[in-house]
Amino acid sequence: MAGQRDDPGSVLSLSRRLLALRRAELGRGLADFENLAVTEGVWAYRTGPLVVAANFTDQPADMPAAVLAAEGGQVLLTASAKDAPPSPGMLRPWEGVITRPGRAR
Repeated sequence: MAGQRDDPGSVLSLSRRLLALRRAELGRGLADFENLAVTEGVWAYRTGPLVVAANFTDQPADMPAAVLAAEGGQVLLTASAKDAPPSPGMLRPWEGVITRPGRAR
């Protein structure tokens, strides 16, 4: 675990970012939960003000429409952008993304 403390790409760092995001966006309470329609191997859901999607396959997958519609932008990406920049509209293998939908115009 000591080796993960200063590594921004470690599971420990990801867990810390996820917990900080949960505290900032959802407080200590529970938020509404809604499963969203997705393709096989990709799970997406809405919780509170956030849309979460994850690719549980070893192949790139199309980003669910609900995530693409989240015009507010990415809040957290599980993979490091320095490793390989994300492709627009795609989730890399084993990648997850959390977005915050933009306000209606």
